[in-house]
Amino acid sequence: MKNHLIQSFMNIQKISCTSDLWSGKNDLAYICVTSHYIDSHWMLNKRMLAFRPLTFPHTGTVIYQAIMDIFREYNITEKILSITFDNASNNVSAILKFKEFYDCKCVCHIINLIVQDGLTHIEESLVNIRLALKFITCTPSRVQAFGDFCATRNIPPRKFPLDMHVRWNSTYIMLQSCEGYENLIIEFNEMFNNRVDISPIDWQISKVFVQFLSIFYDASIACSGVYYPTSNLILRQLLTEKEMENFDLLQWWKAHEVTFPVLSIMARDLLTPPVSTVASESSFSTSGRILSERRTRLAASSLEALICLKDWSDADERNQEFVDSLEVDFTKFNIDDDQ
Repeated sequence: MKNHLIQSFMNIQKISCTSDLWSGKNDLAYICVTSHYIDSHWMLNKRMLAFRPLTFPHTGTVIYQAIMDIFREYNITEKILSITFDNASNNVSAILKFKEFYDCKCVCHIINLIVQDGLTHIEESLVNIRLALKFITCTPSRVQAFGDFCATRNIPPRKFPLDMHVRWNSTYIMLQSCEGYENLIIEFNEMFNNRVDISPIDWQISKVFVQFLSIFYDASIACSGVYYPTSNLILRQLLTEKEMENFDLLQWWKAHEVTFPVLSIMARDLLTPPVSTVASESSFSTSGRILSERRTRLAASSLEALICLKDWSDADERNQEFVDSLEVDFTKFNIDDDQ
């Protein structure tokens, strides 16, 4: 399959890449490099190129050399148009060495920095809400007690996902899942937990902030697409909502390729770069399942083969979309729906 991929790259005009680093349970660091390209049928494709250990120290030079080795391995050095990184200092240093390529900053990472800074301003309310939810969800008996508490008030019991410090969207999901249950959470904690001082003011603050976060939440999902261009999202501001519903930019260029032969070549190149590194980060969920605590001695070559083969297999079925709890149906938090 790898040789077939190398062969197919010969017919591709330009390739854009994303890259990110990951630390496994075996205390080793791995670099992931993913390719993105538009084929002759104007279909946007994603293929993982490598998932392999990265030697310390993780300087810009080490990252640059590792990525260039991967490009040479696939014979695509001359085809690379751009590379998308996050804003880590070693990536910024590496970008300076990729003089022949365009560099793109990960929009989702920038959004994360903005939102994380905003969350510090409501930290006190977040702590109160988080502790109240932890009290409800910490044991099966407590979950059952809260379910019975809801039943006495003829309200469906609900499960509340706790957030993670490094994932701002998980805080949004946590707060959103509490909608309609604010008073119940306060009452339950007042009756059984005297160590948490949660008040209606905390909920008022969080409700306003959830409305604010929804803009960034929707933007993160839109920028995380795999099978549609993300570098052109400004078009959403130029077309009406009705036009956007049925507008497929790649299919438009496919239909007008003969009419605009030169512009179509430019469009194929410029619509390829992704605006986020989510495509590479999505491999971390797969690698985390493969390189579990029971498989920490799995050979690096075997890990890379398993992850790449999974990605290539999913690519054949156009099944590489990654949400990882980014896009959530909040109605599914009702416990009764799981039974």
